[in-house]
Amino acid sequence: TRVRDKHGPRSVYGVASGRAPHEAAYSMQKFIRAGFGTNYIDNCSRA
Repeated sequence: TRVRDKHGPRSVYGVASGRAPHEAAYSMQKFIRAGFGTNYIDNCSRA
């Protein structure tokens, strides 16, 4: 949270695995959105 506080919520993002179950991806996106206040979430299968 120090990075977010210093540089803003746009400086933090989450990357999920395309092989993870849907439940894990859902939990990760909820954690990133609620914990860090950002909507920057992607998965490695798009890279």
